[in-house]
Order: sequence, then C-alpha cells, then structure tokens
Amino acid sequence: MSEKSRRSRGRPPKEFVRSVVKHNRGSPVTSIGVIATHANYDGAQVEDVLAELVAEGEVIERDGKYWVAEDVDDAE
Repeated sequence: MSEKSRRSRGRPPKEFVRSVVKHNRGSPVTSIGVIATHANYDGAQVEDVLAELVAEGEVIERDGKYWVAEDVDDAE
C-alpha cells in the first residue's frame, strides 16, 4: 500500500456519513467511525459530522444509534 493511500483523507463528508447511516441502519457512532477509518477518513470526526446531520434533520439519533430520517420508523 502506498503512503498516499494510507493517509487519512481528513474529515468525512456529510454525504459519505449519511450513506453509511442509510446502509447500516441503527449503527452506533463507533461502528460508523470504523467504516470511515477503513475508507481512509478520520473516524474521530464522525461524531461532529453526525451532529451536523442531526441538526439539519437528515439523520435521527435514537438511544445512541443513528438512522436516516426516511428510515426512522425502523427505529421505533
């Protein structure tokens, strides 16, 4: 693996985090962070991105797990 591919791409974009949440319904922040890290993003910044998505109404947090707004009925 090259040095460039091992380096973090920095803060994960909202679109990436939202797609991870949509695909992995009901995941806790730690699981989402692991997925981001495997994609070479900074997994430690996932919590900040999730907070923004929650504030914008794109993602819903229930009992420490995250859902996209259209799947929130699955969380109940």
